[in-house]
Amino acid sequence: MADIKGQRGREIKSSRQRIEKLKPPATTRENSSVTVTAGGITTKTDVILQYVSDHVCMVDRDFNITWVNETLKKICGRDIVGEKCYAVFHNRKDSCEIRICPVIQTFNDGKEHQCDVQITNKNGKTINFHCAANVASRDDRGKPSVVMEIFRDVTKFKKLETALLQSNRRYRCILEQAPVGIGLATLEGRLIYANKILINTLSYPYEELKKIDITDLYEDPQDRCRLLEILNRDGRVSNFTTRFKRKDGSLYDVLLNISKIQLGDRNLIQTILVDATEQKRTEKRLLDYQKQLRFLSSEVFLASERERRRLAAGIHNNISQKLALAKIKLRSLTGSRPDENISKSLADVCEAIEQTSQELNSLTFEMSNPVLYELGLDAAIRQWLTEQIQNKHKIGCKFTVDVQPLKLDNKISIILFEAVRELMVNVIKYAKAKTVNICVRKTGDKVIVDVEDDGVGFVPSKLDSVLLRGREGGFGLFNIKERMEYLGGDMNIKSSQGSGTCITLTVPLGNKNS
Repeated sequence: MADIKGQRGREIKSSRQRIEKLKPPATTRENSSVTVTAGGITTKTDVILQYVSDHVCMVDRDFNITWVNETLKKICGRDIVGEKCYAVFHNRKDSCEIRICPVIQTFNDGKEHQCDVQITNKNGKTINFHCAANVASRDDRGKPSVVMEIFRDVTKFKKLETALLQSNRRYRCILEQAPVGIGLATLEGRLIYANKILINTLSYPYEELKKIDITDLYEDPQDRCRLLEILNRDGRVSNFTTRFKRKDGSLYDVLLNISKIQLGDRNLIQTILVDATEQKRTEKRLLDYQKQLRFLSSEVFLASERERRRLAAGIHNNISQKLALAKIKLRSLTGSRPDENISKSLADVCEAIEQTSQELNSLTFEMSNPVLYELGLDAAIRQWLTEQIQNKHKIGCKFTVDVQPLKLDNKISIILFEAVRELMVNVIKYAKAKTVNICVRKTGDKVIVDVEDDGVGFVPSKLDSVLLRGREGGFGLFNIKERMEYLGGDMNIKSSQGSGTCITLTVPLGNKNS
């Protein structure tokens, strides 16, 4: 807007200078070929002024228009020489007030004066003009006798100025009503604008904010340095999380989005600030809920494992033993019965009891592997690999343990064994592997289990979707990951298409849940 006004002023000044060059000096009015009188302008100056693009007229001390150029006549639709200027231009019956009339002001002090006026043309259309009044001729006492008025049509400028004002109002309205804090600051860290949300969030009076170095608002001033480094490197900063200090010293979390902008010849920093305190509280509550769910899920799993072990022991100690006793009695009856048909029937029953006993033994192993509790994790993995993977599914297996003896808490042993078993089930179902390598090792206060296959693998970028959607063993992987985190450990997956997969389970031995 300032540029528009400046341009308009420069154009008026340029026109005035051109006309001033055409005016004769006051000291040479007599004996000159150019004469400015109350009756107007004579000689070639008159011809030049008649057809300039600006609208020009001469006014005497009685406010009579003594001369007018053709451009102004076209606007008025008639020759206005002899009419009062205030009647023609302002539709008044008497002279204008001195405070708004540049002609009166110029007659009074002999200086140039300017103002904006509106003139209605012959068609009834209102046109905006910028008017400049200056002395055209002086009397013998040196006082102004004729004043020249130059009118420049600024209707387009006015429309543009109005549009800019409306745009500025809309912009300020958006800024003030925005649900986030918005501010402008210098590169040196001085705030020059802040909307209401930003002022309320920072909890400082606005006048005090303008005097504060923005760096002093940070809990850690180094965050400001890091932010500026990113801004200088990338030109903008997105979702930068830090902590600010209120005036009373309390701390709160904020999320910053910052970019460089240029206003006129000034390089500024625009900041969008969001108070992230409630967001951080919500995130913490969600993390707490996840931790509680993880704990409950793992405890339910361990409780179900204890119940499976109890049931397996009951089956082994009661049902299996009773079946074995029944088989012994039936065999004793076989020898005491000479009837061949009865003997054959008893033998068939004994065979059925034997098969049932074997199936019960397999069932008890599936429910709860007694080797895990009696001999430990390494023995349970080796026995299960031999029976299930090598013998049943014909997949080559290599199992190594670099710590002997490997003594672990029951909770760690149970979770790691079930994790390895779940991973091997995934290998059987999806990997199409020919060999599997399992290594159990101890590093410092951590026990580490590596499960590696030479199967088809998968694209690492799809890992998150696999974990979340439960596809191709993903739900099992998700459960394993949750239980590792329950123990304070983690699960790391390395895989590539066509090159197999390596999954590493890490559990700290000193964790309270361990």
